Amino acid sequence: MRHLIAPLLVALLTLTAAPAFAQSPNYQIWEQVAERAEALTANPQATNEELARTRTWIIDWRDQLQAGQTVNGDRIATLRNQIDALGPAPAEGETEDEELANRRTELNRQLSTAQAPRLAATEATSRANSIISQIDEIARQRQALELSKQTASPLLPPSWGAAAGDGLGLGDLDLISFGARAGGDDQCRRAIAAGATRAAGQRQGGCRDSRRAGGGRPGRHPAAAAG
Repeated sequence: MRHLIAPLLVALLTLTAAPAFAQSPNYQIWEQVAERAEALTANPQATNEELARTRTWIIDWRDQLQAGQTVNGDRIATLRNQIDALGPAPAEGETEDEELANRRTELNRQLSTAQAPRLAATEATSRANSIISQIDEIARQRQALELSKQTASPLLPPSWGAAAGDGLGLGDLDLISFGARAGGDDQCRRAIAAGATRAAGQRQGGCRDSRRAGGGRPGRHPAAAAG
């Protein structure tokens, strides 16, 4: 049943995602879109394509919601000027003329009504930004997971073979060097037999070089030949 959730949410978003308004957003539709988008981000089975489409739709809505933060600008400015013309409101415990008080109350009511769409747009824009951030975070986490799968870890067995091979090669060279320093053909052959698993021809060539350095006589170190 859970695998049907994501496609259903995307289908519903497709029907309601595009903001079909010219001046003021339809906040009832936006509420439905936001709820479905948030449900999609909470669904681990949502595909990257579904999340990407949802992100695009939310960005479209956010653009309209941001524009809603400037609606009724002229009306709000006029109402504020009218309220200012009434003079300062009476201090606490003081009273003013009843007609003036009623007018002030009415103008403040109209101002609150004119400002309400702006406040709603500001709140909705913040919610849209939050949804977009959630989708971006999911994308980053999934990318990091894919990258970790493609990068071999030194703690995993598949990487041990290469490391062991490299270490063995160094050990072989050490053994061969020891055999050459010991000055004996026998030691050199034993070193090769004990540690050589690859490039045997190269290591044997190194042994021949060590013999030539010792004057061609087996069992003698170059320093001994020089003496």
